[in-house]
Amino acid sequence: MDYLNTHKVSSLYKRYNPEEAQRFRNKLKVHYTPKHGSLLDIAEIELTLTTRQCLNRRIDNLDTLRKELSAWELEKLDEREKVYKIKSLFS
Repeated sequence: MDYLNTHKVSSLYKRYNPEEAQRFRNKLKVHYTPKHGSLLDIAEIELTLTTRQCLNRRIDNLDTLRKELSAWELEKLDEREKVYKIKSLFS
């Protein structure tokens, strides 16, 4: 769960009668995501980069979209490999 107000146990009591909310509450084991550096944050950053760097124009058909995304992904993977190689030299 993230920290939205709807993602709190108290929201169950706003939606359901107290007995049913309690029943749901007893079944839940809540795990909150870290406020910084969560996987959701990383995914959102990746989607934003994809949109800004690859999808910042109109693409007419699905085949072209797939080709553009594939080329963009390969370029990004190549960049990451270079960073990891350089990083390993200094480790």
